[in-house]
Amino acid sequence: MAKAVNSKILAPLLFLLGVIAGYIGHSFFAPSTRGPRAAATPIIVTNFVTAATQPPQKITAAKGTTFDRIRNLLSNRDNPDLAAILLEIPNLSLAECPQALELFRGARGVDENVLIPALGRRWAALDPIQAMEHASKLDDRSSRGALLNIAAEVLAARDPDAVFDFISNSKNIVTKLMNAHAVLPVLAKIDPARVTKYLADHPEFLRFEDIYEHVAASYAAKSPTEALAWAAALPSYKLREEAGQRAWTTWAAADPAKAAAALRDPSTPLIPSKTWSQDVYRTLGSSFSAKDPHAARNWIESLPDQRDQNQAWAFFKPPLDQLGPDAALELVNSISSTDGKSNLADRIVAELAKKDLTSAIAWTDRLTGQTRDRAVGSLINEWSQSDPAAAVGYASALPQSKSRTDLLSRSVSAWSIHDPDAALAWTRTLQGEDRNKVATETARALREFDPQRAVGWLDLIENPTSRDHTMQEIVGALASVDGPGAVALAAKLSEGRQQDALSSIARSWAFNDYQATANWLQTLQPSPARDAAIEAYVSVIDGLDIQAATQWATTIETPELRERTISGAFRRWMQEKPEGAQAWLDTADLSDNLRQQLTKFTETRREN
Repeated sequence: MAKAVNSKILAPLLFLLGVIAGYIGHSFFAPSTRGPRAAATPIIVTNFVTAATQPPQKITAAKGTTFDRIRNLLSNRDNPDLAAILLEIPNLSLAECPQALELFRGARGVDENVLIPALGRRWAALDPIQAMEHASKLDDRSSRGALLNIAAEVLAARDPDAVFDFISNSKNIVTKLMNAHAVLPVLAKIDPARVTKYLADHPEFLRFEDIYEHVAASYAAKSPTEALAWAAALPSYKLREEAGQRAWTTWAAADPAKAAAALRDPSTPLIPSKTWSQDVYRTLGSSFSAKDPHAARNWIESLPDQRDQNQAWAFFKPPLDQLGPDAALELVNSISSTDGKSNLADRIVAELAKKDLTSAIAWTDRLTGQTRDRAVGSLINEWSQSDPAAAVGYASALPQSKSRTDLLSRSVSAWSIHDPDAALAWTRTLQGEDRNKVATETARALREFDPQRAVGWLDLIENPTSRDHTMQEIVGALASVDGPGAVALAAKLSEGRQQDALSSIARSWAFNDYQATANWLQTLQPSPARDAAIEAYVSVIDGLDIQAATQWATTIETPELRERTISGAFRRWMQEKPEGAQAWLDTADLSDNLRQQLTKFTETRREN
């Protein structure tokens, strides 16, 4: 009896574990859209084991069809039972698969990235061609791609010709393109030679470099040198560059030692060009150092081009958990490049500080020279997040230097957010440049969080130029929460900074209270600063009261600025309320030149 029970639940359990494994792979190894070009191939969720190909398992405790049971499980939107749903999916019939797809796509509270690939594996096990045909009609790119990838993988293992026929028989060129984009990289993992021949026989794909990129990545995962040879022989420069780049970065991520050796081998079919070689060196620096940090170090230091070295060092990320602090220190000291040594030390200190601050401090104290100075910066940054007062104490005990002052500024800025009164009192005990620099940087940091409190730091800034500049920066932030306070602070500025300050006040204050801002503008004496403030005010209120904005523009004293501001406001007014704008234009006191411009604009708009 025990064996019978196990046989009934084993396949669904394996299926569930496979789904979770596939999802983890999807989450951590999917191509990134940021930073260096990702070396991974198109997302194909695998590792679903073979449970989906097993006969449907009967669950005698539940009633109704499998689809009904899944729908009931999804009915609890606040807490749907994802594990139970995944165990039910292998029991779906072919007729229920399209219904389940629509159910999953509209479900709330569940992750489609788990359910749809699981459904795709089941559907493909039953009828991969039907799954692909249904997927190709979807307007949801994510669901379409996931289903096509999975079904193509299953069908390609059975009948590769059927996959090529599926692409060729697409109903139109757009569908054909989308199908090729999803399916060809899957086939390239199995039989890249046939895929490359298919592309050569179908020139309609030549304009779509991304297809070639993904095929190159899949090809390189199977045979990197052959993939490079294919990329080097492509008919256009752009295709060669795009496909070559993806082949190289895929190889560099998967087998960095061989890829690094191939860079120096004159027989390698395609050497990275200067336009994208940095992506290759970044990928190699990262993957090589993760697998063999000492070999990676030797390779980087042997590079003849300093720029290539810098790219590789920037992504040199050895497995610190495996190395341990002592081996990590030995590795840092073995690096001859100053930048490489400092980059690695910074990274180690930052990671240690997140786990054990005491160990990070002790490790940092074992460094020397410039490497230690930079590592202390990373230490202070991390320390300031958890205990800024202690970080300030550590920084203040360092020998007097410019870097010490910079570290004090960072740590006090963080302290001022957690305990502003204590940070301000401590800063008053400083003298000279330390006090000036710390107060300046802290006031600038505070203006983003609490501009009213930032004002209190201005008295500690002894350098007149720094104080004036910092005051101007605070004025703009203060105006958004305290317009009158910003006006009072701006009055203390030097005459040369008044214009920009009043403009900032008008713009920020108007967003919160445009009527109070208008009352303040009326109190200003004619001056270039007043004109700048009105221009800024008009740029805000033209979205609230376009007629008032145009009227305000006419009060600007400077002729050129007045006409430019009137013109901009009037044009927006004419677009929103043409009758009112035309009535105003008919009676407004304008220069002949401006009237002609606006009249021509209205006539042209009317004709169009």
